[in-house]
Amino acid sequence: MTWQNRFTNWYKVPEVVILLDDWILNDDAGLEKTAVFPTPVNLWVRQYRPEIELPYEWTKVNWQSDAAAELYWAIEEAEDAVDLDVVNAWAVQGGYNYIVLDSAETYVGTLQDYEEVYRVDVDQTQDTNAYDREYILYRVAAGR
Repeated sequence: MTWQNRFTNWYKVPEVVILLDDWILNDDAGLEKTAVFPTPVNLWVRQYRPEIELPYEWTKVNWQSDAAAELYWAIEEAEDAVDLDVVNAWAVQGGYNYIVLDSAETYVGTLQDYEEVYRVDVDQTQDTNAYDREYILYRVAAGR
């Protein structure tokens, strides 16, 4: 008889993070698993799937990379709307193959080098916090 653990999510990682991370890791496009996640969902990525490389999490930024620093400023420190043209340029330069956007944020511009591949909203009737909202996953477009 094999002992089965009745707890499958010991660290209480939000379901939205599990779904996004698993989608990225199961994507068979042959891309490195490098991704930009917004705060606060990025706080959980390294804990759940440390093989996904991030430019920053919370305020811990890879300051050795201009792209990582610029992505942090563009996404996390935007005064009004997040400029997706800037995000696109720095994500491409930094080699980030996936970008996750929070649908509740305000954006201008486009992710011209990325294509939408997945959307997740765990329970639309229960959207009470940042972990319940809809998130959109983009992947660098083929040929980039």
